[in-house]
Amino acid sequence: MKQTQNGTRTASNATITGITDTSRLGVGMPVEGTGIAGGCTIASLVANTSITLNSIACVGSSATSPITSF
Repeated sequence: MKQTQNGTRTASNATITGITDTSRLGVGMPVEGTGIAGGCTIASLVANTSITLNSIACVGSSATSPITSF
């Protein structure tokens, strides 16, 4: 099931902050959104706070925008 919520990303930093609901997220789930490279997945998460992607190369720009995981 797809879940979309706003997250704040910083270029060349694999952690996306401002994630308010991580209850349906898990390690290995694909993530997509503006400024996120294709093929990126969740490597770890902090409950209702942030997710960390599998590589710093996943995040190419800084901004707050919708992030979709599925």
